[in-house]
Amino acid sequence: MTTEQRIEALDTKVSKLTESLETSVRRQRITITALVLVAVAAAVMAAAPQSRDAEFNTVTARQLVIVNDAGVPQVGWS
Repeated sequence: MTTEQRIEALDTKVSKLTESLETSVRRQRITITALVLVAVAAAVMAAAPQSRDAEFNTVTARQLVIVNDAGVPQVGWS
């Protein structure tokens, strides 16, 4: 092999390694971004007020219909 051929082979190898490294870094950035978004979503959900035992003093509705499992109305007020 001549010096030119060796330099060309080395340049090709460096280019392939650089491309592989860039792909790896891109995947890591996407993964880190996704993890940060999940963490933010979890923090927002944890900070949201829990209203499972809420009391309502007034309920306003134009119509009330109670249906059974089959979807047939059992009770209704308009």
